[in-house]
Amino acid sequence: MVGASLQLASKADMGHRTTISGHIQEAWYSVPGLIPADPEQKRIRDLNDAAIAQPTDRPNSIGLLQDVFAVSSSDGTSTYRGRVFHFGLSIHSFWELDGDAAEWLKDFESLLRRMFWEHAQVLVSTEYMGNYHYLWTASGESELRYLEEPPSPAKTWIFRCDNVESLIESRRDS
Repeated sequence: MVGASLQLASKADMGHRTTISGHIQEAWYSVPGLIPADPEQKRIRDLNDAAIAQPTDRPNSIGLLQDVFAVSSSDGTSTYRGRVFHFGLSIHSFWELDGDAAEWLKDFESLLRRMFWEHAQVLVSTEYMGNYHYLWTASGESELRYLEEPPSPAKTWIFRCDNVESLIESRRDS
């Protein structure tokens, strides 16, 4: 090899990578003639900002830390009916869907229980177990709780998980 060097990975560098990315769509509502959007949306924004500032109940949780989140501006140029909370992280692999991944999902759902949102999507890309798409949709009951005084975060939702490779294969077969 001319002028090139080969670096050997240490044991700490060995393993598979898992990349987690997604977004949470902030709730938006107004009832024409009854509830003006601006004051209510400001309250929802403030409550969601507080939830993101403390995103996990467990200090050692896998990757649900404030620094993995970015939020779209609330100035109106990039938000139509609510902001979008984006997140992404790359971690040492999830080895089991009922182990590390289950713990991460539990922490993520704990965050959702403290926020006002319409839907959340997560894509988990693993080198070892394939790719998974998770989708949470707030229930109508949860969205009604946003109108209470004081408003209450989402407590119930519809959840769906798909193995992305299975979906791709089934679409190819069609």
